Amino acid sequence: MENNRNNSNIKLDEDNLFNEFSHVEQIFKSRIHEWLKNSAKVEVKWCEIFEFTKDHNIDTTNISKIEEYSLAIPGTNAAVEWIFSTINVLWTDEKKSIFETHFKNLSCNELIDEINSAQKYTKTSKEEIDMPSSSK
Repeated sequence: MENNRNNSNIKLDEDNLFNEFSHVEQIFKSRIHEWLKNSAKVEVKWCEIFEFTKDHNIDTTNISKIEEYSLAIPGTNAAVEWIFSTINVLWTDEKKSIFETHFKNLSCNELIDEINSAQKYTKTSKEEIDMPSSSK
């Protein structure tokens, strides 16, 4: 019996999947104590399971399709969160130092003059011409 959902690209034979799961379950039960004793990682456990099934000519086509996707999903997003946190700290320090060195002792009017005089914010005559008129 082939199960094909519209939103899935994975084609699984459910009868074979059940048989594969039964084999994997037996291997798992026979190895669990050693894995716990050695604090084996998930990927090591699956490698041992697939090596055993390969050595004993046990088909694991369906389970390997599922594991391919499940092992690709990170268990946590801590690394990404750490990177964003670090960048945020660095950028905050950078912004603070720029403000302190360039604008700390300026009055509001001086700050406006500083912004207006900056090349980056000065309009060219062409830009002034292309700007739509606000008076209608």
